Amino acid sequence: AVSATGVGYDSFTLDSLMDSASIHKSHRFLLARILRMLQAEGIAESEDGMSWTVYKPAELPDARDIWQTLVNDYPAYLSELTLAGRFGRHLLEFMHAGAEEDAAITTCGESTFNHLFEDSPYFNGINQSVKSVLKQVADSLPGHRRLRVLEFGLGQSNFARYLKAELAIEASDYVIACNDEQAEQNLRAEFSASHLPVDIEMLDLPLTEDSLPASMQSGFDVVILNHVLHQADDLSQSINDVRKLLLKDCKLVLVERRQ
Repeated sequence: AVSATGVGYDSFTLDSLMDSASIHKSHRFLLARILRMLQAEGIAESEDGMSWTVYKPAELPDARDIWQTLVNDYPAYLSELTLAGRFGRHLLEFMHAGAEEDAAITTCGESTFNHLFEDSPYFNGINQSVKSVLKQVADSLPGHRRLRVLEFGLGQSNFARYLKAELAIEASDYVIACNDEQAEQNLRAEFSASHLPVDIEMLDLPLTEDSLPASMQSGFDVVILNHVLHQADDLSQSINDVRKLLLKDCKLVLVERRQ
């Protein structure tokens, strides 16, 4: 993908590469991450983290052969590898596009997507930690208090199902906020079919007072930012806005699998 940007073997900066290759500003972090990965493999070099040089790599096996070998060796990671394969084939196209086109380019099917974030080995440890927080907060509340949880998410929520179905806490309010109309429709259909009482709201970070629906104006015991914080234009403002939604002595849970 880096070779396809047209970069030569002269020194360049991240900004100059983004300009020359028409990479969307929302993918600056991704491009920097790719360059660091190449650096770890000895293919790229940077002494100051600003100027980069890419060297011509040695011949590598075909990417499809590498992918198939990984699938054969690690079948439990099929969801991760399916997403990686789809993403890899469209990497440069993905980096040209803004966030609104990303899902269309890299879509891997709803069932694969749900399995990735809910049951795959890659996310299992994270999910168990969040579920532990939910149970801890639920157990600590006085008997007369309703547990209130707000989750900003990508369009799926195993945490809501865990709270409502597995813990079976009836005295609870669960609100899921998302910024995508299709995700909103999918969530409404999912929880309507499962008869689990969950409120779905269209909302994005950062927040404004006018943007808050009635279901979100009473404060929450737990706020979960589920793989959405990396999309925020202003990280500090987004976190500060979310903190205002927390009740006293309650939990803000950040769920991100990024470096």
